[in-house]
Amino acid sequence: MGNCCSCCFDPPVDFDAPVDISHFELCRSIGKGAFGKVRIIEHKKTKVQYALKYINKQQCAQQGLANNMLRERRLLEECHSPFVCNLRYAFQDDLHLLMVLDLKLGGDLDFHLRKDGFFPEERAKFYFAEIACGLVYLHSLKIVHRDLKPGNVLLDEFGHASLTISILHVTMMKRNQCRRVPGPPEVVNKTSYLNSIDWWSLGIMTYEMLYGYTPYGAAQEVDTKYAIRNSPLVFPESTKAAVSDVAKEILAGLIERDVSIRLGSKESGGSRKIKEHKWFEGWDWEKVEAREVPVPFKPDVEKNMYYNPILELEEALFEDNPLQSRPVKYKEPKEYSKRALAEGTEESDEQIQLRMLTEGFLDFDFTKVTHSQQSVEMNMGGSTADSHERLVPEEPKFTI
Repeated sequence: MGNCCSCCFDPPVDFDAPVDISHFELCRSIGKGAFGKVRIIEHKKTKVQYALKYINKQQCAQQGLANNMLRERRLLEECHSPFVCNLRYAFQDDLHLLMVLDLKLGGDLDFHLRKDGFFPEERAKFYFAEIACGLVYLHSLKIVHRDLKPGNVLLDEFGHASLTISILHVTMMKRNQCRRVPGPPEVVNKTSYLNSIDWWSLGIMTYEMLYGYTPYGAAQEVDTKYAIRNSPLVFPESTKAAVSDVAKEILAGLIERDVSIRLGSKESGGSRKIKEHKWFEGWDWEKVEAREVPVPFKPDVEKNMYYNPILELEEALFEDNPLQSRPVKYKEPKEYSKRALAEGTEESDEQIQLRMLTEGFLDFDFTKVTHSQQSVEMNMGGSTADSHERLVPEEPKFTI
């Protein structure tokens, strides 16, 4: 708000220069989380709209989140799939870390589930298939999503599904084991796990899509954990929409405590077994991967607002440093490490965090980078999808 007047005085944009916020028009705010905000932006030259995630560097440093943010930045650069919200640009100014991502205007599945109560089986199957393609792709990069739920699946304006990913949720599969993250039985029991936890979560999420609630939900966390460990999987008979026996069969295979026989796990044949399941009899997975399967539901992005309009008002009235259409540049840049060395003093923890962000959060422009990931074959049953041979990129190293 107010950007239309201020932009009249902005200098001409040099689109050959490194990308920054001046390359974009700021549009409405659409999201807010504990560690950042999201708004729609439009590239001034191409007129393509994106989602901008921006985070206050000072707040990030104060909370000691520099390593997390740098890992998320590097992780997003690795991903390039139609079933993932891809990173398009990344840059920073003296106040913000900014990441420009694919824009999905159709809302998340949590919104649609709360609105509709549940989905017809064919609609749930469609989302399952596209989410599975996204998981197979992430697993091919040795990435465990580990926070798969309706709120982390976004629909575009055509009705196709994509996964949102964040370093606060995902884990790189190092040494073939990951630990200490809340979720499926392996996590509840505090044992090591691999990407098979994502298939359990997809089963839980699909159950919710079909029935309108999760199978092991409880008011208290301790009761939920007990149910995950011990309660049988129950399929209710009195539902508004019938669920086929073959759908129940695939859910039972996914929501299986024994990893060695859980559908989708490496021990039970990997994602190829999902592709071959009777629930998908007659489906052409090449068409699924090409997003050519007919969409069962198309969001009406012209008439419906799949975001909270109050966010725009909060940004205008209560934000101390609202995002502007030009980069924030202080007259005297704070070069923390150089100043500390010159004065012979030690950096504070916050200064260290800020230095890490300033040095490590590198610019990224997808129009100027050749993605090796573009050639990754997204084959639900192929060796690429289930391979664990790809090396995990090294994290930034800093001398502290």
